[in-house]
Amino acid sequence: MDLNHTSFPANSFDIDFEATSIRSRGKYHQSIQSLKPIRFTSKHKAPIDNSGLFSIITLSWLSKTLYRARKNLKFEDIPPISSSESVATSAPRLIKFYKEERDKKGDDASIGVAMYRFVRTRFWFAVILSSISFVIALIAPALIVNELIIYSSTTGGNIGYGVGLCFAMLGSDLARTLTNTASWAISVRTLVRTRNAVAYLLYWKLIRLKSFNQKSAGEMINLLVNDLQRIVDFLVFSAFMCSAPVGIVAGTIYAGFVLGWTAIMGLIGYFLLIPIQGLAVKFGVKYRASSVLLTDRRVRIMNEILNCIKMIKFYAWEASFSKVIGGIRKREQGFLVKIGALQIVISGLIPIAPIYVTVLTLLLHTGLGYPLTAAQAFTTMVIFNSMRLAVGVLPIAIKAFTEALVAVDRFNEMLKMEQVQEYQISVADNDHAIELTDLTVSSVAFQKPKEDEPREKPSLSHNTSDNLKNGNGLSAPEEVVLVEDINLNVKRGRLIGICGAVGSGKSSLISSILGQVRIQKGTVGINGNMAFVPQQAWIFHASLRENVLFGLPFDAQKYEQTIRSCALQPDIDLLPNGDLTEIGERGINLSGGQKQRVSLARALYSDRDIVLLDDPLSAVDAHVGKHIFDNCIKQQLAGKTVVLVSHQLQFFKECDSVVMLKGGRIVEHGSYAELMKANNIFSELIRNFHLKVKSQQKQNETESDICDENCDVNQTEGKRETDSPIHLTEADSPTKKESNHTPLTVEESQEFGSVQCKTYQTYIKAMGGYVIAFLIFLHTFVYMFLGNATTLWFTFWINEGGQLLCPNGTTETNITFAINSLNCTRDTNIVTNPKRGFYQMIYGIILLACLLALVLRAFSYPYFVVRASSNMHKKLFQTIMRCPMAYFDRTPVGQILNRFSKDIDEMDNRLLATMNSCMQVFSLTLISFVTICFIFPYFLIAFAVLLISFLLMFNIYRSGIREVKRYENVYRSPWITHVDATVYGLSSIHAYQKTEVFVKNFGDYIDTHANPFQAYYAALQWVNVRLDVFNIVTNFVVAVMVVVATTYPDTFGIGQGSALAGLALTYSVQISGILQAMIRFFIQTETYFTSAERVREYAEISKLEKPAIVDGNRPLENWPNNGNIRFENVSMRYREDLPLVLREVDIIIKAKEKIGIVGRTGSGKSSLGIALFRLMELSEGRICIDGFDTSEIGLEDLRKKMTIIPQDPVLFVGSIRYNLDPFQQHSDEEIWKAVERSHIKELINRLPQKLENEVVENGENFSVGERQLLCMARAILRHSKIIVLDEATAAIDSETDSLVQDTIREAFADCTVLTIAHRLNTILNCNKIIVMQDGQVAEFGETQELMKNGQSKFSHLLAAGLKSGEEIVAAKSTNIHNKNNSNNTTACYINPSYTSTS
Repeated sequence: MDLNHTSFPANSFDIDFEATSIRSRGKYHQSIQSLKPIRFTSKHKAPIDNSGLFSIITLSWLSKTLYRARKNLKFEDIPPISSSESVATSAPRLIKFYKEERDKKGDDASIGVAMYRFVRTRFWFAVILSSISFVIALIAPALIVNELIIYSSTTGGNIGYGVGLCFAMLGSDLARTLTNTASWAISVRTLVRTRNAVAYLLYWKLIRLKSFNQKSAGEMINLLVNDLQRIVDFLVFSAFMCSAPVGIVAGTIYAGFVLGWTAIMGLIGYFLLIPIQGLAVKFGVKYRASSVLLTDRRVRIMNEILNCIKMIKFYAWEASFSKVIGGIRKREQGFLVKIGALQIVISGLIPIAPIYVTVLTLLLHTGLGYPLTAAQAFTTMVIFNSMRLAVGVLPIAIKAFTEALVAVDRFNEMLKMEQVQEYQISVADNDHAIELTDLTVSSVAFQKPKEDEPREKPSLSHNTSDNLKNGNGLSAPEEVVLVEDINLNVKRGRLIGICGAVGSGKSSLISSILGQVRIQKGTVGINGNMAFVPQQAWIFHASLRENVLFGLPFDAQKYEQTIRSCALQPDIDLLPNGDLTEIGERGINLSGGQKQRVSLARALYSDRDIVLLDDPLSAVDAHVGKHIFDNCIKQQLAGKTVVLVSHQLQFFKECDSVVMLKGGRIVEHGSYAELMKANNIFSELIRNFHLKVKSQQKQNETESDICDENCDVNQTEGKRETDSPIHLTEADSPTKKESNHTPLTVEESQEFGSVQCKTYQTYIKAMGGYVIAFLIFLHTFVYMFLGNATTLWFTFWINEGGQLLCPNGTTETNITFAINSLNCTRDTNIVTNPKRGFYQMIYGIILLACLLALVLRAFSYPYFVVRASSNMHKKLFQTIMRCPMAYFDRTPVGQILNRFSKDIDEMDNRLLATMNSCMQVFSLTLISFVTICFIFPYFLIAFAVLLISFLLMFNIYRSGIREVKRYENVYRSPWITHVDATVYGLSSIHAYQKTEVFVKNFGDYIDTHANPFQAYYAALQWVNVRLDVFNIVTNFVVAVMVVVATTYPDTFGIGQGSALAGLALTYSVQISGILQAMIRFFIQTETYFTSAERVREYAEISKLEKPAIVDGNRPLENWPNNGNIRFENVSMRYREDLPLVLREVDIIIKAKEKIGIVGRTGSGKSSLGIALFRLMELSEGRICIDGFDTSEIGLEDLRKKMTIIPQDPVLFVGSIRYNLDPFQQHSDEEIWKAVERSHIKELINRLPQKLENEVVENGENFSVGERQLLCMARAILRHSKIIVLDEATAAIDSETDSLVQDTIREAFADCTVLTIAHRLNTILNCNKIIVMQDGQVAEFGETQELMKNGQSKFSHLLAAGLKSGEEIVAAKSTNIHNKNNSNNTTACYINPSYTSTS
């Protein structure tokens, strides 16, 4: 992440981008230059800026890229976008228009209006060109075809006139192609700059939000990925939406000249389709709005799952979350099938619409007895067939327009969200750094909405209503006061401590200073800039050094001092590449203590005037905390204003003043001595804390005796005992690795060449099998054949002619004899045919059969296509959930989420539509070519030559667009990851004033992604231009054949007559459009299959965890009934290429024992928990629980029998009830009892909806301490026999901690408890202590014995804690060993309590 950009200011919408060279020379300078037919300049970076009119229209500037794609296309080969389309040029204009709109209409302003102003000039130019193209496409061919048919019906015509008509057709086709391509070229550049500008504006708003209470990261990503794509889809067809009606009206007027007033029936027929299309669009919008909410929810939950995957694996919730995701996906699938059915109806009407209106028109015309000749009939047919494109594009454009309106509404909703305002005022006294005056701040609490339908069981939360008003499942927000009536002045250069119980408002007070909450009344005065260390450290994906520098220049001396002060040097020495080691997303490969110290180092290095520390010492052990307090806070931050929130009371004695909070109010404020003298709440808190030590005076004396000259705090064994990282880099040996180590994060893989057959096979199997796929195609072909059968039948009718006209009015029933012997002739007016009723009846029957086939397709095709994407989604989810933790360490969330959001969306929507269109136009093209070749067999010669040229060009195009699309998919992931990181680091970004930097980085990501994005859409038209050459030549050849066959019928033996000539010309003109469409849809289908390819790639990951359930080896329901644990010569490594992190661990833990685990960073403390839960499989040895080898049972059966309470608490979006009991397994009484025992009942009772109150993403509407208590309540509900506590109360005040420790002893009295320790007072009541060192058990024994032994490693740690000033609470005199445990097991035995499913 590049943090060195500083060009964008952060004030409201007043963004003043640097003027570009283009702007300095005039608004339309570059556009005017592009009108030059040919340009030879190369001064611009983007090839399109160096191109002339001919190159732009033919898109020749892209040819080099597509040619290179035949071998191996590199990203550098893709031409960059023009500076006119870049964020730096496009975003300021859109923001300017949106600001003007807001100035006029306030909250009623719509970004849609600003977007129209942004594109209107280019939009209307594209509309004009598209209208000209439509008029030419509809009138010119019909006019020429009419003349050619008249010419073919005469004998002895002038061949020069006939050839002239052929060249006239050639010229009209060229004019049509040039105007259509020019319109498309304008639209492509318009959609690129619009997409860039809108994405920038949305992110610009996102990063300025106060909080994400109303939107989650997943919803934001869905907004920027899928909703923005709806805008792009509309811009693709926007010009056609306005120009298509022009073409339809022009064509109808000309048909009136050819046929007479009955041609109006054709226009009426098209208008009759509008209500059907309108109804389909109406329901489509309704279904789309519902499906978008479900997609939002599914993506948001997936984002939560991926970010909390470790917790989910610990709790064996994979299957439960699979049901949740499956339930949401099933409902989403229902709406998608309905949307798909409507799309099939709309797109299915397109091929038969010309036939439908032709039938109505000709039936009316003939029914009224008006004469009808072949020339009139086929000219009318050509006109209505030519309208096919206009009629076909119009409903697609309208659908895109309505979906864009839904997206615009969602954009407006997001843009109205409350953002950080300029809240600070100047301080009244310049000696003050902070002045809070009569300050009351609030947040919003979202309540559970009313359901309009039963929710799924299990359900993720209570926000499943389809009629949700704010798009995220939450009802109207309710104000909740966080702190009130705060009056606090902090002098410059002072250290102020803030204390209080959990939920008293400490973190809210920090948020008030940062402006992250809503100010109801009062003022915040700030004198200086700020740095912020949040309670949960925010680490972004970069090197450790970059995380510390945070965009500032590197100063070696300052940096080294910072590292030493924050006690990071020993950790850096352990990292494989020192401080240049790559750190994963959210510090995935760092421990909690390491992350917190990196966050602290960032604040120290920033050299800010005011430093806000929100309990940064809770994640580190006592002596490291003392080191940080003395060297960092007291020494390095001397002279700075420091606000320190902490639960470690020993540090407040050295603060200049202390603030005591209770119930959101300041109850005490003064120096430490003053508060102690006041004999109030604070002094009572301190005395109660010390009283626990004094009550064990004798024990304390023993502890003091331990601290002799042999117990140096700097001894190697006792130097550090912070939590070790539990992922990849913990395994690294203490020696520093070489700098050329394997990167932590794996770059996103990309396939090359054609989409593999395996992808198609996987998709077909997911659809239902090869038989289903064949029947779908056969159904499509039959449907298209029925649509064209009317034309063939009409041709047969015209060939039959009207009644027999014999000399002298004689009548003869033998038609052949009458024509050959009596010189009778057929009337050219087919209305006079005596079998007219029969022909009309067959005409109608074919049309009804076609409509019936359409209805059947609407019910069948979408179901199987959406079924395929849903099955692949299910397989993808199941595979991802079974991936080992090492996979998540190395794979950014954005890459995985990209599959679940954009790739699945393309399979659900775009692949469904394009594959359907591809099958339709392929069938139509095949029918048309067979018909022409049947009429003119010599056409096969010309066709063979053209086909070879076409296939060569097609091969180039196919590979090019496929590779460009793959790059477009890959380069979408970085900005998705960037958005995700922004959401979780919002408060830090604001505090360090890095908003502009992150916005600029996002702009860079968008510009980079725009290169393949633009190339993809341009490549779609690149082939159209070249296919048009093929079509133009085809039309010309057919026209020439008609002329030659008419002029020399005996020479070529063709003499087919005007009916078949008209049929050939009709299909020839028709092919000019459908052949383009066929190739385009074929390539688009393949490119969208790259999304299926990407989903399949992740769904077929080979290195997975062991099965969740092993049939035949399932333990009994009451297993483990004791809780004995045996580590038998256990060795473990995180990857095959990494060293062991556990070495020959051999210990026995008896049932109900309470074990404390300590050790320095990298010693293997957390690795014991990892091995116990089998997050990594053992390299050697085995672990037995109650005598049974845990490697023989399924992971779910193992993990759901144990519970871990992590240091970083995990809460999900949903109600409090859902977070405590996600899958509805407990009664209200049990839940309230657990809440009461975890000492958070009072807080929940204060909330408006109690247990139904909503928890926002990551639990941001609760403090970290409150989250830890909620996690404690969750663990109490599970009541497992084996409990692992990973410093589960680090963020809790000492008084509540004491109560919680009592609860732990009481609630888990009959459980085996393993406590990974950071604060030593949390483990002194344990039966035994394990000291880990270099992956081995360095010491294991009774707590009291180890404390008394002055040479033990544990006594060294205690000595370090005492010297650091930690208040060690002595172990209670009662020995809590469970001596009645007569069933302790020391060896594994085989399977007596397993149940067999057989």
